[in-house]
Amino acid sequence: MSRNVKLVNGRRGALFLAILSLGCASEGRYIAYESARPVAATEGVVTFVDFLEGGRAAVRDYLQSLPSAERADLEATIERASAACTRLEIITERSGLSYSQISGSAVLVRAGYHTVRLATAGHSFQEARSGEVRVTLRDGRKITTRLLQARFDEFGSSTGDWAVLETEDLGQEVPALPFRAPKAGELVLVLSYPNQMGVSEDGTVVYGAAYGGSPLAPILTVGRVSDTSPLTLEPIAGSLPLGGASGGAIVNRQGELIGVLSGTGWTPGRRGADYWINGATVEAFAHELSARPKTSRD
Repeated sequence: MSRNVKLVNGRRGALFLAILSLGCASEGRYIAYESARPVAATEGVVTFVDFLEGGRAAVRDYLQSLPSAERADLEATIERASAACTRLEIITERSGLSYSQISGSAVLVRAGYHTVRLATAGHSFQEARSGEVRVTLRDGRKITTRLLQARFDEFGSSTGDWAVLETEDLGQEVPALPFRAPKAGELVLVLSYPNQMGVSEDGTVVYGAAYGGSPLAPILTVGRVSDTSPLTLEPIAGSLPLGGASGGAIVNRQGELIGVLSGTGWTPGRRGADYWINGATVEAFAHELSARPKTSRD
């Protein structure tokens, strides 16, 4: 028996998302992955910051266990991929001065020499009625964007949970990622902003809205591709990506986007649980990424 977790469920703000995320994490248990043994779970009630900081410590330990040259290459890829990650806010409904929103993650993709688009999860747009989408880049800049195409069939589907957004002209220097199809067995980096939280310039996990447009790095989980259809990842080190991580980047060792984060799941067992991460493979939306940009004449 398995239980799938919907990553973006909140509509009414960050507090609801944080509570939901801890509840989804196997009844409030703190989850972290270690490279030396299967998933380890430590009992106890923790804050969302503790949850993410524990995952970051697991990633640091994993990186330190690598040979120095391999670690340096992987850290360089992490930095490049992180620069392409964004915080995503979708206004689902407005009523007077109040509004409802869904928070998620997205990634800038180099779709062509003159074209940069954003890829994210399709299920995030299922209740969006206003058409308003706010995007904050890692460096704190806010950009204008609009939905180009979205699809959502079901969770755990490699082809049916993606969305592509168009952006304003960002120039050639924008930190967008190239893309290619995933390969079974390859190491991957999962980068996202769960509950709009990320890492501030002083190296601490903070809630993004409190920092406005300030620079904020995404949260990292390291994994390996266990299946390409549907795209399934085996977590190696980090925290289980929940609430607000939907649409986060799944990047290979070369810094290429291979998919976007769509869901997580686990199978309970006598000695804990087996966890996995689902994504939508980039092959499913490559055509939309590369489609000719629309103009005012279109």
